[in-house]
Amino acid sequence: MFRGLHRYDATACRYLPSKTILVTKNAILLVDFAHKHKLAGASTQDALLVAGPIRLRPILMTTAAMILGLAPVAIGAGEGGEARAPMATVVIGGLITSTVLTLLVVPVVFSLIEGLRDRVHRSRPPAMPLATIFDSSPQP
Repeated sequence: MFRGLHRYDATACRYLPSKTILVTKNAILLVDFAHKHKLAGASTQDALLVAGPIRLRPILMTTAAMILGLAPVAIGAGEGGEARAPMATVVIGGLITSTVLTLLVVPVVFSLIEGLRDRVHRSRPPAMPLATIFDSSPQP
């Protein structure tokens, strides 16, 4: 399966799914919390301003746990550790970068999508209730 790759390259492939899952989970935490506030009647900006500080701690703690878990590998401790140290260093750098981007880019994209959604809903005429469409009773 990993033909032509070095051993530490194949090992790096194991960390990619967990990093991707962590970044996706962080984005979902932020967007879900903001969306719940928006459904409660808050504006998009207010929802993001509430969600950001509240969800910052869980996002940073899960990222820090993964970084601290990779720290011994990055240090190169143990037998053959020097072969895996560069891979762990890259994964840690990717985690830091993706966490910063999650905290900066995801709110911007959420705001843009919600703004577009609001403009589309304003330009549509009000929907006809389903009861009038499917009402089979004769009209008086």
